Amino acid sequence: VNVSASESVTATQSPALSITKTATESTFAAVGDVLNYTIVVTNTGNVTLSNVSVSDPLTGLNTVIGTLAPLASESIATSYIVTQADIDAGKVDNTASAAVGA
Repeated sequence: VNVSASESVTATQSPALSITKTATESTFAAVGDVLNYTIVVTNTGNVTLSNVSVSDPLTGLNTVIGTLAPLASESIATSYIVTQADIDAGKVDNTASAAVGA
């Protein structure tokens, strides 16, 4: 006689992602000054994320993190060269984004 029993318990998957961006420099004064940024993408959820795309249109950054385990972070460096329009505007606003995709 051979018998078996099985039971399946469903995991509660909570994918989540956070992003921070910091500049090394706090001011700039001349055309050609370089602003250096560090972007940190963190998996704040409880499942491994795959194909995390990170973009920063101002600096031209467009990259993909293959996999990011729960609570793991990836740091990405990028930079931007100041233009006369930036000096005339009095500041550089810069936004990076991250998304999970296929």
